[in-house]
Amino acid sequence: MKKIADISHYQGAIDWNKARDDLEMAIFRASVGSNADKCYLEYTEACGIPYGAYHYVKAGTAEAARTEARFFVECANKAKRRPLFYIADIEYSAQTATTTEAVCVAFLEELRKLGCEKIGLYINTRYKWAGKAISLCDIMWIPHWGKNDGSVPAKSYAPKYYCDLWQYTSKGRVNGISGNVDLDMLYGDKPLEWFTQEAEDTEETEDNTDENEEAGNMGFDRQKVIDIALAEEGYLEKASNKDLDSKTGNAGKKNYTKYARDMDAIPGFYNGRKQGVAWCDVFVDWCFVQAYGVDDGRALLCQPTKSCGAGCKYSRKYYKAKGRLFESPEPGDQIFFYPADGIGGSAISHTGLVYKVDNSYVYTVEGNTSTASGVVANGGGVAKKKYKLNYNRIAGYGRPNYSAGTTIQPTPTQPEPDKPETGEEPKGKTVVVTASSVNVRVGNGTNFSRITAVSRGTMLEWVATAENGWHAVVYKKQVAWISGKYAEVRG
Repeated sequence: MKKIADISHYQGAIDWNKARDDLEMAIFRASVGSNADKCYLEYTEACGIPYGAYHYVKAGTAEAARTEARFFVECANKAKRRPLFYIADIEYSAQTATTTEAVCVAFLEELRKLGCEKIGLYINTRYKWAGKAISLCDIMWIPHWGKNDGSVPAKSYAPKYYCDLWQYTSKGRVNGISGNVDLDMLYGDKPLEWFTQEAEDTEETEDNTDENEEAGNMGFDRQKVIDIALAEEGYLEKASNKDLDSKTGNAGKKNYTKYARDMDAIPGFYNGRKQGVAWCDVFVDWCFVQAYGVDDGRALLCQPTKSCGAGCKYSRKYYKAKGRLFESPEPGDQIFFYPADGIGGSAISHTGLVYKVDNSYVYTVEGNTSTASGVVANGGGVAKKKYKLNYNRIAGYGRPNYSAGTTIQPTPTQPEPDKPETGEEPKGKTVVVTASSVNVRVGNGTNFSRITAVSRGTMLEWVATAENGWHAVVYKKQVAWISGKYAEVRG
């Protein structure tokens, strides 16, 4: 199996005729502090493999971080081929418990401002200090060496935080390179293709180049779910399965709600019926489904099908497993609370949705609570609440990936070699390519990975059409997507 290595001038002269046969991707250091890496341009020109770039951050303030970010991009983009992604290496002594978050946020925001599309952090012991910066990352890269003997360690040595890249040794070996090399492996849910795909499809024909203009309008409006939740303020649970749609009618203490009724009607959403049981988490899930539909709502909540997500404890675990559980709040987050006698433990007693954050408080709208101060579980109604940001019963914030495009997509797979479609003509509705050449992707937007390109007249089996006009089709026995600007549905 080929390797992924991060490389700086410390590796010295490299025989790339040998090294490229041993590597599938490299991550080159472009700069450190205010100095360019002296071998970066030489390596990028000679390597002949996909690569990203990283910068060793020495900044201890936000202002210095922005300055270093600009210098990094200037150095990195001097290469004949621009890097596929840009990483801030956070391990310098100036990044402390009080400075790390500000430095990371400023650096990443400056990268975005400069047009870097895939950005991230190389971070380990300072992860717990990074705060909001984690949510700004496309890539989390974490070093954790285990025995550090050059071999891939057991999973027990894996990083305790979610990551996309795991640097598993500093004593690896690569053909054509003398001495030790840092080696990495893919560890998250992003395939190699995600890292190696060019940010812009410059190889496309004129007919579909304009497709790139649509990439900026993907994503989910978090205010939509917030508005839906706030509109439910004042709803009271019912004494029986009657008047479920009335805010105050048939009020009682039997945990009957329209939220559980509607969620129970969705096949396979939960692992069983939820009407008549505690419903704070069901309320949050209902708001997401109302806002974004069943599949996108479930994916934003990080829940699988037939989930235990109506339970606060399990709902929080789903976010954590996806690396989307945070310590600092943002509007649209799902907030979780410890029980009064279990602060810091594994038990979770209540949940709600964050609708506003200021310098002192986090403001929430919650189901199955009351307007009384503090956490009120099983309070029987929908109410707005607020808590001090340092309130010790807050057990973290699950953050849906609002910036993602539609989540209705297959797990990316290695595509077969590009070739025209052959075989029987699709049955039922078809999508016919009308441009000379257009990309087929794993999701409905140009921010999703490209599988292949198909030519004018190609017919693909139609599956569905998204709100943004992209068509879901069957391509080589998997569901894929094609822009509606360059194809039409027939039949």
